[in-house]
Amino acid sequence: MDRQMDDDIRKMTADVPKAYAARFVDLVGLTDAFCDAHLNAEYKGLCREMAVAVCQKGSPVLKGKATGWAAGIVYALGRVNFLGDPSQTPHMKSTWHPKENLIAFNRGMGQFCHIFLIDLNSGQVTQLTTGEAMNAFPAWSPDGEWLAFASNRDGKWHLYAMKPDGSSITQLTKGETEECTPEWSSDGWIYFCSNAGSPTATVTNRWEWPYSDIWRLKPVLPE
Repeated sequence: MDRQMDDDIRKMTADVPKAYAARFVDLVGLTDAFCDAHLNAEYKGLCREMAVAVCQKGSPVLKGKATGWAAGIVYALGRVNFLGDPSQTPHMKSTWHPKENLIAFNRGMGQFCHIFLIDLNSGQVTQLTTGEAMNAFPAWSPDGEWLAFASNRDGKWHLYAMKPDGSSITQLTKGETEECTPEWSSDGWIYFCSNAGSPTATVTNRWEWPYSDIWRLKPVLPE
């Protein structure tokens, strides 16, 4: 952290009650690191301002782990600033684990896109997918044991599922059609977009489909 950043934080700390100052510095350290790695300077500034708002007298922010609060700040700002909108830069699709303090998200890496997992308890970020492909739209299974996602790793967009550690990658759809944006329902079905009704309508951009319908499938996964 450079001197200018130190001065900025010092000035903002003046707006935080003394009893909350240490927690504020912890939160800013965490959100700064995440924004530097995955977002941008604008989000970093917004996170700092929200940390000031959260660290005020009467706030429950002193309870629980700083990592959880920091993740909540980033998540809340992402929601209200349309971070999930693919027309925005930066863009990030995230999804919270149904039972644990884990968030899966995708982010661009050069000309490719990969899926990551952040543990809110430890702050550790783990990359789950690799290679020269687009991997996006993570979606948790109802029990949190699997992540569905879309990838063009075989040349066309298809659906896959993997364990939260990135293992046991299982292809769910294949062929000349293309599928995207999976959402795992509580009934065990995965709902998604597909151009199966008109497979000749080639998908050149994952955000702009010339034709698509909503389909569903019941995934068959390894034990």
